[in-house]
Amino acid sequence: MKKFVICIALFGLVGLTACTNESPTPKPVPTVVPDEWSVATLTVSDPAPLVGATVQVQALIYNNGAQADNGTTVTFTASSGAFGDGSTETTADTQSGRALVLFSADEAGNYVINAQVQTASKSVNVSYQGLGGDALQIYQ
Repeated sequence: MKKFVICIALFGLVGLTACTNESPTPKPVPTVVPDEWSVATLTVSDPAPLVGATVQVQALIYNNGAQADNGTTVTFTASSGAFGDGSTETTADTQSGRALVLFSADEAGNYVINAQVQTASKSVNVSYQGLGGDALQIYQ
């Protein structure tokens, strides 16, 4: 009889616990959505400048469909030539989603400039033109 009473009490306790809303349920794990970066545009002020001219290179950066926050670092690299700091690689921070650097080359030729933010990148070509035989030269 003692075992019977214990079994009835145990079943009653299990039934009571199952019927209440206080039984523990795991909370859903938050979904981590990675940032989606893009270099929307990469433009140069002059795609065919004369040798020695400085051009502006501007990248428009987006993060999750909106312009990147101010201060987002963009890395610019060039196949040769030089940015304003004299190197072939430099960084610039965004202002209103735009990052701007200066670039120049001392030799005629095609130069590839790349802008990268996180895993997104875009390239643009600049074709520096030499001073051909028809160019005006001034001697002093």
